Amino acid sequence: MPAPSPVAPAPVPAPLDPTEPTDPGTVKPAPAAPAPAAAPAPAAAPAPATASGAAVPDKAVKNEDVPRPSWKLCVGLGVGGAAMLVSGLVLGGLAKARSNELEGSVGSPPLYDEDVASRGRQGERMATAAYVMFGVGGALAIADVVLLIERYRKGPKKKDVAQASSGVTVAPRANGLQVSF
Repeated sequence: MPAPSPVAPAPVPAPLDPTEPTDPGTVKPAPAAPAPAAAPAPAAAPAPATASGAAVPDKAVKNEDVPRPSWKLCVGLGVGGAAMLVSGLVLGGLAKARSNELEGSVGSPPLYDEDVASRGRQGERMATAAYVMFGVGGALAIADVVLLIERYRKGPKKKDVAQASSGVTVAPRANGLQVSF
């Protein structure tokens, strides 16, 4: 049996591009090699540091206007916190009522059966839910107070941030060092 003769594979045509004319015998050339990367920029000199180790920029940084929390957010957190606290009060009152049912009176103590035990477990779950509602409602109320304070707080006077920071600031200047306390 004769050995098969080696045949060179046919070139694979490039995918059709609607902007190029279609010629069945044309093969698209390989793309050009990417350009070499540019040299990295020289490193900037480090910023001066304060006595606490925090970097201070060369030029004074002006105090930026930080957006205040929206009124809707403050009202929403307040209403949510109040609703959770009221729900906790209601559940706590119901749990206390279940506890009083179990105690009964000394003259006629209740018979302890499955119904009374079930109501006791239900009262314990209500008490736990009341504690959770108190915690979540309190957290929402605290967050609301913080946001309200932040909303109505007056910003710092027109000082530079570097000057408003506490501690000693050391910064290089053209004629020496500037030290501020």
